[in-house]
Amino acid sequence: MKKLKLIFTAGLFDDDDHLMKNVKGWRGDILVENYDNNFYELFFIDIERLNADIDGMSYFFEANCIIVNVLSVDNIIKVVQDLNEKNFFKKLKPVEEDIERSSEWTVIDLRDQGNKLV
Repeated sequence: MKKLKLIFTAGLFDDDDHLMKNVKGWRGDILVENYDNNFYELFFIDIERLNADIDGMSYFFEANCIIVNVLSVDNIIKVVQDLNEKNFFKKLKPVEEDIERSSEWTVIDLRDQGNKLV
């Protein structure tokens, strides 16, 4: 697999899965960096949060939105890997503005089987 990095721009914490499942149900701080050094923004939301957000509205819109049954770090990794295998990022427009890297980011290298943090 060519270079593919999953980036949590707000970082990851020990209780992150608990927070995503039980409090927020969404995550909008995700970037994917591919082998061309292009960045793609993703927004993840679980079905329960989506139902709460759409209640009383006729639609829900969020750019690059991915709906999952359960929002967890493991599920985000699996979805990004699957989308990459399906060449999804070739069809998506990369972020046009310059991305300033931060030491606060949590970066997971998805080339490796162990999904090592870098």
